[in-house]
Amino acid sequence: RRPIKIRGIWNNVTDGGGGNPVTIFIPSDESYMLTSDERSKLASICPWESVFIEPSAELEKGQASDEIQSVFRFFMPSGEEVSFCGHAAIGACAFLANRNIITSYQPNKIQESFLPTDLPSLDLVSSSSVVSFITADKSIFETKVNGNDAELVMHAQHVETDCFRDKKFRNDTATMEDFLDVLGLSTEDISSLEGSINWPTFINSSVARPKTLIPIKSLDRLHSATSPADPEKFCRLCESIDSTGIYIYAKIGDADARGEETKGLSFEARQFPKSSGYGEDPATGIAA
Repeated sequence: RRPIKIRGIWNNVTDGGGGNPVTIFIPSDESYMLTSDERSKLASICPWESVFIEPSAELEKGQASDEIQSVFRFFMPSGEEVSFCGHAAIGACAFLANRNIITSYQPNKIQESFLPTDLPSLDLVSSSSVVSFITADKSIFETKVNGNDAELVMHAQHVETDCFRDKKFRNDTATMEDFLDVLGLSTEDISSLEGSINWPTFINSSVARPKTLIPIKSLDRLHSATSPADPEKFCRLCESIDSTGIYIYAKIGDADARGEETKGLSFEARQFPKSSGYGEDPATGIAA
């Protein structure tokens, strides 16, 4: 048995409410590296995403530097390891930058659950700093932390794939109708193409992990969508088009007098992940 420290962090909290939580796992003995199976089992006890902070010295020679002290490994509540999780990375960097303040908090008793009420509200007042980290696939990132504020710096390439036209998606793959049906919607709920903008429809869009965009014609219909009743079927559908989740969105407001939408667009969106261990993501970071 090896001791593991567990910390709960809330991200993007405004006035003490809301936010996107992440659980941080830190080996008390930094000379010991957890196995993939151990990480997966620990992650599966959390109702939300988790990140494991491990010493970068364990990476291959030449991949770490004096500035990059940590490797971040990201996991879903299902126990699945993923290449990146934006809010988990920000939470872990905020923790490292304010480690003394956070670790000084000692609960009166061992918590038996990870309910939001179990997490303390801490005022992070550290001076400005930059925390760099490396991921399992050897990508390097940095986060600027200043007290309660944290900004993740990413240099990412935007990639799109048209699920209607891509040849590899034409045989034995899910259709847009399949996904709409699983979410309690139909083709009648698809946004009409008004004005000069062709809304991205059934397109995989990614700066890290691909999400499938489907425009919905109204906020009412967007709000009426339901989480997949059969998670395993939904996972198979997503895998058939190389997607990590469905991102449905609806425009807020009306077009201008010419029927064109070119500036000041606002949207509401919902994301249903492929196999994260929950039906809908309450706050989307990298997906947005």
